[in-house]
Amino acid sequence: MLEASFLDLSERNADDGALSVWPAWEVREHGGTLSWLYVRLDFPDGAGVDALAVVSDGGSVCVEEIRARPALSLDDLSVLADWIEEPLLEAFWAGERTAGRTPIPAPHHDDPGPGTSRPARRRAREPG
Repeated sequence: MLEASFLDLSERNADDGALSVWPAWEVREHGGTLSWLYVRLDFPDGAGVDALAVVSDGGSVCVEEIRARPALSLDDLSVLADWIEEPLLEAFWAGERTAGRTPIPAPHHDDPGPGTSRPARRRAREPG
């Protein structure tokens, strides 16, 4: 049984958990697509997170609902966002390609532009 009061994602390694993403439903309207996707993050000690996120064809991600065992701290929410953003977008673009659609992703708000790479993500808290 888990004894922690919070999940402490910033103390964990993303590679230690199993991350799954699968489609929930899709809405196409006014030439755009919104896709809802389920996300599950499971750790060997029984800790985990279930989330429902929506991804637009412009590439923006919005988390609609989160259930965690044990609970997430506010810092954990930042870490979770970093962990799930890329897999969510990959699943969305794969679904769009499978459906024969080729939307053009909008630049990310912290995208440095063409010819440069995005800076490495930082942890919400330094491991202590």
